[in-house]
This record gives sequence, structure tokens and C-alpha cells, in this order.
Amino acid sequence: MIDVATRPELSSCRKGDIAETLFAANAMVMDFSVFTPKGHAQAEDLCLVRSGCRPITVQLKTAKFESDRSSYSINVGRGRS
Repeated sequence: MIDVATRPELSSCRKGDIAETLFAANAMVMDFSVFTPKGHAQAEDLCLVRSGCRPITVQLKTAKFESDRSSYSINVGRGRS
């Protein structure tokens, strides 16, 4: 597992990029298509699409590694779809 929360040498922007990448990979495993807007000034970080469902826009807020569960705890906000 990657624990970016305890890596002080990484900037918060870099940690956010890593969290977005891990979240996107997990969404793909769950059979979502993942789309990302260009730039950092967007209100959404990702758009998730699954056949037969409405698109879901997501903005990742924070992520931390839960060592007792060997998993990540990710707080997300859902935008308008």
C-alpha cells in the first residue's frame, strides 16, 4: 500500500494527484469509465460513467491510509450530474 499521508516531502498537490489516481483505478475496477477534466481550476476532479447510469462527477477532498484496515479512507464530494 502507498501511505502518502505520512510523506511530508510530498506537496499537498502531489498527494492529491496520487489520491485521484488511486480513486480512479478503484472506480475502473468497479466497471466505471473514468474521465478527467483538463487543468486544476475545474470544480470536479473526475467524472464516472457506467452503462445505463447517469454520469457522476466527483471532487476528491482528502485521503488517508487506514493502517489497521490496510485501506484508504477517501472523502469525496459529489457534483451535479
